[in-house]
Amino acid sequence: KCTGCGVCRRKCPESAIIGEKRECHCIDDELCVRCGICIESCKFGAIFIE
Repeated sequence: KCTGCGVCRRKCPESAIIGEKRECHCIDDELCVRCGICIESCKFGAIFIE
């Protein structure tokens, strides 16, 4: 579950992740290039690609 820590947002090279601190973040599918950096950076395992 996303805790809103913001690590994924800061690591995203395309700025495709939006969300306020301590709130669930969302990935903008149109900006996301599916590089996987956010998945690797999320220590909560909250991100996955279908």
